[in-house]
Amino acid sequence: MANYSGSSQLNERQLALARDRKEWTTALGNRLNVLFGISILNVIILVITFIVSLSIQNADRLSEVRDAVNVLKVITVIALVLAIIYGITICSMGKYNDDLSAAGVLYIFNQVCSVASNLMGRGSGASSLFNFISLALSIAFILKFCSGMITCFSTIGSGMSLNWESFKTVFLISVIGMLASVLMAIMPGLYGLAVVAVLGFSIMTIIVAIWQIVILRQSATEMLEYTYDPETETRSAAGAFRNMNISAATSRRPVPAPKKPSMTREEAQKRAEEMRKRREAKAQGIELPESSDEKSDAPSEDADSEEYKIKMLKEYKELLDSGVLTQEEFDQKKKEILG
Repeated sequence: MANYSGSSQLNERQLALARDRKEWTTALGNRLNVLFGISILNVIILVITFIVSLSIQNADRLSEVRDAVNVLKVITVIALVLAIIYGITICSMGKYNDDLSAAGVLYIFNQVCSVASNLMGRGSGASSLFNFISLALSIAFILKFCSGMITCFSTIGSGMSLNWESFKTVFLISVIGMLASVLMAIMPGLYGLAVVAVLGFSIMTIIVAIWQIVILRQSATEMLEYTYDPETETRSAAGAFRNMNISAATSRRPVPAPKKPSMTREEAQKRAEEMRKRREAKAQGIELPESSDEKSDAPSEDADSEEYKIKMLKEYKELLDSGVLTQEEFDQKKKEILG
C-alpha cells in the first residue's frame, strides 16, 4: 500500500489504523504549521513595534508622533487577530488530546487578561493583577501544550516527545530562575547579583522562545511525514493518541477490537519457534521427533471432524494476524490440517 512503510501485506485492521493514523498526524501537522507561521509573524510584529517605539521617542514633530501611534494601533489590531487565530487553532487540536484542549482554553483566557490589562493602563492595581494572572495562565498554557505534544509523539514512536520534554524542563528552569532573580532584587545586598541574574535569565527566555518556534516547525514536519509501520507498532496501540476523542474518525472506519486468542502469546511463540526449527532441520535432512504440542495439532482418529479442523484453522489464523506466523508457515499448517 502506498505511503505506508513496513510489511507490504497489511491486514484489514492494520490498513484502517494506517489510514486513521495518517489523517490524525496530517491534521495535527497542518495545525502546527499554522502555529509556526503565526509565531514568525509575532516576531516580526515585535521588531516593528520596537522600531516604531524608538521613532516616537526620537520624533521632532507632533505629526510624526501621531503617524507612529496610528501604526502602533494597526499593529495592535493585527496582533489581536493573530492571537485569536492562534487560540482557535490550539482549541481545534483539542479533539486529538485532552491536554491540548486545556492548553487552548488557557491560551484564550491568557489573551483576555492581557487585553484587559492593556485597556486599564499601566500602573493601576487592576492592571497589575491582570498582568499577574496573565503570567500564571501563560506558564500553565506552555506546560499543558508541552504535555499534549509529548503524549501525541510518544504514541507514534517519535523522538520528538523527548525534545518537548527537554523544552518543558528548560522553560520551567527559566521561569523559576527569573522569579528568583526578581525576589533577590528586593533583598538587601543582593541587588547587583539580582541584576546579573535577571539579565542572564532574560537571555535564556529569548533562547527558549526561539527554541519553541524551531520545535514547532520540527513537530509539524514529523507529523506530516509520519507513516504507520506495523513492524514497530503493536496492535494494542490501535487507540492512537492517549486521551483522544476519536469517535468522529472511527465512525467512518471502525477498527474492530482483537478477538481473545485461544492460546497465549507465549504458547504461540513457542509453537512458531518449534515449527521453524523443524523446517530448518528438514532442509538439512534431519527429522526431529514431534513435540507433544505438535502431536496435539495433528489430526488424530478422534479429531477428523470438520469442527476440529475449523478450530485449528482459526487458531493459526490468529497467529498469522498477530505476526507470530508468516504466510508460508500458515499455508503449511493449513495444508497439514486439511490433508
